[in-house]
Amino acid sequence: MGIRKCYERKPSELVKEARKAYECGLYIASLSVLVTIPDICAHLVRESWQEGEKEAEKFDERWWCAAFLGLPTEAPEC
Repeated sequence: MGIRKCYERKPSELVKEARKAYECGLYIASLSVLVTIPDICAHLVRESWQEGEKEAEKFDERWWCAAFLGLPTEAPEC
């Protein structure tokens, strides 16, 4: 049995992996990685939040997309 390797999984590394998958024609794999990034990052923020549980609940993927990508948190009206 060999030594286990631990791979660094920074969001920037995930984006690089998604780009490589896209360039190889692995569109579903690329999309799967990209849509999980906001959820992963929001989870990391929630874990580092030291206040009460109710306060940490606001740090979801919608909040992360608004805070870091400038995307709206509500769907536009049709």
